[in-house]
Amino acid sequence: MPEIVSIGEVLIDLIATEQPAGGSWNLVANAGGAPANVAVGVARLGVSAGFVGSVGKDGFGRFLIDTLESNGVDCQCVAVHEEYPTTLATVTLDEKGDRSFAFYRSNTADVEIPVTDGVRKYISQARIVVFGAVSLAHRKARESVLSLIDEVKDGLVAFDPNYRASLWESETEAREVILDTIKRADIVKVSEEELDFLTGGTTIEDARRLFANHRLFLISRGEKGCSVLTASGSNYELPAFRRRAVDTTGAGDAFLAGLLTAIQLDPGCLTEEGERLKDAVQFAQAAAAVTVGRYGAIPSLPTRDEVEGVLQSGS
Repeated sequence: MPEIVSIGEVLIDLIATEQPAGGSWNLVANAGGAPANVAVGVARLGVSAGFVGSVGKDGFGRFLIDTLESNGVDCQCVAVHEEYPTTLATVTLDEKGDRSFAFYRSNTADVEIPVTDGVRKYISQARIVVFGAVSLAHRKARESVLSLIDEVKDGLVAFDPNYRASLWESETEAREVILDTIKRADIVKVSEEELDFLTGGTTIEDARRLFANHRLFLISRGEKGCSVLTASGSNYELPAFRRRAVDTTGAGDAFLAGLLTAIQLDPGCLTEEGERLKDAVQFAQAAAAVTVGRYGAIPSLPTRDEVEGVLQSGS
């Protein structure tokens, strides 16, 4: 069974690589969805990965499964929905490489997450299970994801809110669901913007208000690096690697994949903390640094050799 399993959405990212000219966009179709990105990221970094989710019985769905499998992700728990089509999202970029999302998610397959005895066993045997809040925005998918998370007994649960306002009925609902879900996780990663949305601030002290028996809590701050809060009560900042960003799509997923890979390879880093934990976080930041220099989510995710190259060069 895979060591790290992702639960949630896998979809098609239609990415605009250039500003519109002559009244039309130049769009490239890539496989995406944060949990799927993390699964591929983990597999590329050399740890066994699996994915639990659903695609439509269409060309895009076949493409997504092929993409996951060709990158080494186990797809035995990916359902193919007979009625609903594969989910689409458009991603447009500004001059800084920052993203804007629009989702086409009415009666689409990604919310039909399979919950069977086989899937429950699959989840229960994983060392780390990771998920995000995009699936939580849909009531049926939320119930499915949280019921599967309840199957994790001996492993670790990792949560990245990956908040997308347009998917929720209201900010109030989103905040309540995400805050409640954070309590279920051992490892949490939030962006500065997400922390501000949840607490009204972006400092370590604001994050500490959310800290409840977590093993690790991280605030990703883009080019400024990240903040780390640990179970022992320590906290510190780590700078990012300097890289020119052409597209930040998938950077957070690469960071999380790198972090979970490093933890799986050295589980003791969560207990002993110190330099071992800092090394794990630096590995994650190096993975993100590679990703921002390329276009797309899954196509930009690094190999372990690429991450090691960043760590050795320091940039």
